[in-house]
Amino acid sequence: MAALNTSSDRPSPPSPPSPAEQSSTAAAIQPHGALVALRGDGATILACSANTADFLGLAPERLLGRSVDVLELPELAALLAELRALPPDLRALGLHAAVTPPGEEPLPAFLHEHGGRVILEVERRPAGDLHQQVRSTL
Repeated sequence: MAALNTSSDRPSPPSPPSPAEQSSTAAAIQPHGALVALRGDGATILACSANTADFLGLAPERLLGRSVDVLELPELAALLAELRALPPDLRALGLHAAVTPPGEEPLPAFLHEHGGRVILEVERRPAGDLHQQVRSTL
């Protein structure tokens, strides 16, 4: 189960860029994370950061315009359902969770709604992360 983001210090995400701006802003995502923007129903990938291959194993050209199923994130369907179950005014606050790219360790993730789109953000676990240390010793 994902955790509802109740932090009031998290800044509101910027408005989605226009189609003309998308190609220039996609590369501007911070290097410690990747972003995937989905159609409001969560079914189709509309935009993504240029570094998705580093985090999710798939380059942008393999994602854009495709079904969200191409991500092969086993947790994503349940997270999308959980986000949709929230009252509309809470969806922007989002859910903190983890997603597991194929053959990889789980990554911290933040799923929220903005501007009629569902936004998935993933990051690498920080160096020295206790969860990672425990898993590597097992």
